[in-house]
Amino acid sequence: MLAKELSYIARAEAAGITLRATVPIILTSRADGEKARLNSCAIAALYRAWKAGGRASAVTAEAAE
Repeated sequence: MLAKELSYIARAEAAGITLRATVPIILTSRADGEKARLNSCAIAALYRAWKAGGRASAVTAEAAE
């Protein structure tokens, strides 16, 4: 409930993934905008890189190419 209040009142963006899965599972709502969905994808990619033993900067370097 707090997350929804922050998104509507403070215009905050959110992102969500499920932890403890073999691969990151992206959680979005039907009401989420494009930016929130992109944030969830970015967090999933960072989490996957971290789980693989890499650094988060490796993911951003790949995205820049």
